Amino acid sequence: MSVAPPDRIAIILVNYNGAADTIECVESIREMKKPRGGVVVYVVDNASLDDSLLCLRQWLEAAQSSDAVENVEQDAEIHGSQGDMRLVLLVSPDNRGFAAGCNLGLARAYSNPSVTHFWLLNNDTAVDPDAALQLLDSSKRHGDRSISGSTLVYYDDPNIVQAAAGARYVSWIGRSRHVFKMEHLADIVDRRAPAFDYIVGASMFFSRYVLETIGYLPERYFLYAEEADWCARARDNGIRLDWARGAVVLHKEGRSSGAEVRFERLGDDAFYFVSRNNLLYLWDRSRFFVLPSAAYSILQAFAYRLRGDRAKIAVAARAIRHFWRLRNQVEPLRMPSRSDINDKRTAT
Repeated sequence: MSVAPPDRIAIILVNYNGAADTIECVESIREMKKPRGGVVVYVVDNASLDDSLLCLRQWLEAAQSSDAVENVEQDAEIHGSQGDMRLVLLVSPDNRGFAAGCNLGLARAYSNPSVTHFWLLNNDTAVDPDAALQLLDSSKRHGDRSISGSTLVYYDDPNIVQAAAGARYVSWIGRSRHVFKMEHLADIVDRRAPAFDYIVGASMFFSRYVLETIGYLPERYFLYAEEADWCARARDNGIRLDWARGAVVLHKEGRSSGAEVRFERLGDDAFYFVSRNNLLYLWDRSRFFVLPSAAYSILQAFAYRLRGDRAKIAVAARAIRHFWRLRNQVEPLRMPSRSDINDKRTAT
């Protein structure tokens, strides 16, 4: 009788100009309880414009014996170890967006046949010691045919909920609402979550089966809406969206995307991508709501103007114009391949 291999989790973090946050996140992962097979952390530096890559390399080298650091493929990968946690620093030559950074880490992790589960985790987070095991239990409870989300709370006030794993999509405005957002953590302990439209991208946990069924994340969005699209594909394929209640993750929301704390005010880039990408998503999923969603973005821009931000009207117009130009472009579905494993020279 064959014995199933131990569970091993690959945690993928995308870093962009945020080395200090990334290091804090990895330090919290190091203190976390781990499955018998351990964890491998893949940090993808997404062509940072600051000294993030240098800081990450120096931190990795200082955190272990020098002979544990290995440069691979002309510094495309830097390997290291910290106790029962293996680290791989991946260097992206250019910034093609959040999903592309995640996919780079996922592809590298998938090439390691010992990895059974994947955890996409924002770099501006800190994890509770029980988070990984709670997420793993959630996945196994559904036969590894689910995408599980965490209880996301605000880093600056862990008693306040950012999202109970996922969100509901409000098509007529082209925006989403996080489940139990701004409620007290103690008040949702026994609450039943509604059916999710998607799992919030700050923490998404899934098995090899899920990745092999629905493929990699869509990259055309660059930033925002990719998890809504990916989870819609998952639901189309019978993948369940679940809430791992005990997997608490503290999140510094909006840290690297140009959104102020708790998304109370968006920078120009964040407003552009939110406006454009939700129109692209609706064009594929529910075209009836494209016009009201565009109108909502314009109304938001005028609301910003009343608060003294005159730039948002031009940003909204540019987002709508670019949506119209891109609306019929189809991104090929990228699926993991067994050859990815066979072609890889080493398994970390």
